[in-house]
Amino acid sequence: MYTYIESGIFQDYGINNFSLRRQVSMKKRKQLKKRKEPVNYDGRRYKDYLQFIKDNPNIITTEMNTVYNHQDGPYIQTFIFQNTGLMIGFLHIEKTSESMASTLDDLQKILKDDYFKLFSLILTDRGTEFQRYELFEVNTETDEIRTNIFYCDHKHLVKNLM
Repeated sequence: MYTYIESGIFQDYGINNFSLRRQVSMKKRKQLKKRKEPVNYDGRRYKDYLQFIKDNPNIITTEMNTVYNHQDGPYIQTFIFQNTGLMIGFLHIEKTSESMASTLDDLQKILKDDYFKLFSLILTDRGTEFQRYELFEVNTETDEIRTNIFYCDHKHLVKNLM
């Protein structure tokens, strides 16, 4: 029917596009965001993590995530330490890799050598705030590797939640 009305077949009877309730009330559609190039997680996938902990059984895993109540923030970057039940959080205004990695910069300055005991192996999700893995892995001041970061696959995140 809409096609006939839109083409003007019923115009002689006073039925036109404005008579269509759907046409009049339709809102302008949002334009889709352009997709970014996918991040290359080669060597940092969950299967790589499993191999890493198999090769390095004495290194503890620290899980990193971000929680927030509203998309516009504020954001809390969380760290859960394996086998302890301890979780700490840091407040952020921005949800960017730079902001989240700055926490590790600050922690490394404060903890010095103890940093490596707690943060040498990080497991996280594939959130946009963690995409720039080089900011987390490398100390920006010394260019030394400070952390090994790995990313969960979606199926492993769901499995771990249950």
